Amino acid sequence: MKPEYFQNSPTGRLVQIIQGENPCFAFVPNPLPAVLELDTEIWRFLMLIEPWVNLQD
Repeated sequence: MKPEYFQNSPTGRLVQIIQGENPCFAFVPNPLPAVLELDTEIWRFLMLIEPWVNLQD
């Protein structure tokens, strides 16, 4: 993982989990919004695929 690729990421941040000569990082995503607004096109797509995907689990 190249930490420089994640600088100023709108989706989350990297946290260094191992220090030293070969540091390791973990990606920590930003929290999801409290309300997820989906437009009509997305809802139509979800209704189309629902028979093949159980969205309840």
